[in-house]
Amino acid sequence: MLYKRIEKYGLCASDLNKEISLYSRTLGYSTPDTLEPQVTLTLIDKFMCAVETISPSAKLFDVNIKGGTTHIAYFQFSERIKDLEVKKTFMKLGDSYYKLNSSPMNLNENNRVLIMEFEKRGLTTNKESLA
Repeated sequence: MLYKRIEKYGLCASDLNKEISLYSRTLGYSTPDTLEPQVTLTLIDKFMCAVETISPSAKLFDVNIKGGTTHIAYFQFSERIKDLEVKKTFMKLGDSYYKLNSSPMNLNENNRVLIMEFEKRGLTTNKESLA
């Protein structure tokens, strides 16, 4: 498992092999014409990170993984992303969007690695983004 190796040895440059985009979600007002509020995703920035896919069996046997988590992302520590808002931050990897499930964790409190749990959301239509 990638987490155990990173915890022991730290994050290597070769681990940062996925380019992702982080977005902040805001909800606008609903209008009489539409019952759903307008959803806006604002780009925070693009980052390189390591991504680990969590299998259903791993969720059963690992007590530290939340139920909806499908991916864990490992980032180099950055002041810009250490306080991202849970459920209001989305990661775009490939063509899919993932919702942030947990506050960024500063591994061993040494300001070197941030760990974040994400849940696959698929498309970010208005109804999906409200959840």
